[in-house]
Amino acid sequence: MLPSYDADNVARNRLNEKIRARYEGRLFDLAAVESRRNEAQKATFRFEGKDYDLLYRPFTDDGGHLNSIGRQVVAIDLLVTLAGIAGSQE
Repeated sequence: MLPSYDADNVARNRLNEKIRARYEGRLFDLAAVESRRNEAQKATFRFEGKDYDLLYRPFTDDGGHLNSIGRQVVAIDLLVTLAGIAGSQE
């Protein structure tokens, strides 16, 4: 049995998968940004043979909320996304 924190993460990941499928290409994927370690790796945990995204530990002080580093990473990614949208509409 998973600890409740991991069980919560599994449920969040399942919801995120549905949202990604529904809004593919029209979504700022906050969960993906929060789990990204670098361009090639994500923070994950394995449950029943499947990898699930996890909030990257250096982005949090309490395991559930973004710290100042995490907030900066998310803000930069959001601005890059918005700039890309604005640029594609010109």
